[in-house]
Amino acid sequence: MDEATCARLRTIIKAGEELADSELAAFTLDAAVTESGGLGGMVHLRVPGTRRLVLVAAHGLARTVARARDWAELTEGGPSAPARATALRVMRWAPGSGRGGTVPALPGAGGLLAVPLFPAADGSGGAALGALSVLAAQKPPPRRRAAVEELAAWAGPRLRPPTGHWPTRQRPTARRAPSRPTPRWPAPCGR
Repeated sequence: MDEATCARLRTIIKAGEELADSELAAFTLDAAVTESGGLGGMVHLRVPGTRRLVLVAAHGLARTVARARDWAELTEGGPSAPARATALRVMRWAPGSGRGGTVPALPGAGGLLAVPLFPAADGSGGAALGALSVLAAQKPPPRRRAAVEELAAWAGPRLRPPTGHWPTRQRPTARRAPSRPTPRWPAPCGR
């Protein structure tokens, strides 16, 4: 990443230090969409003890699209980019719903970039918590994908999985963040 991108990411991260849960998910998503040059995006988190991924934040997508049945709840390992990124623990790119595309309910889109969210900053803390996904007109170049990965690496350890069970059309509410140590963050920009 270039120095300007690193400077922006440091500023974004500093601004988001006090946020928790749904506010943090929305803040990180907004920044990821901007840094990637995306059109919109979503954050899905796994409900503990299940393979269910629920939509907890959306940005730049019409509410009817973001909450469409295809996106409100996913199954880890399913065909969508967020489900695959969570299951495989690696970034995934899925082409849009055009010929050969796998992005449901987002017609005409270039595709969806999904980055797994991990509870440990180094990504080695076991299963992914979920995925941060960015809808883009075309696959973002490597430096923009790196920025999204860096934001996901920062946010993952600060996010808590959704608790309880709620209907797939309802979003979880914000909860107070527990005090937690600042994780080591082996990011390209450093801290």
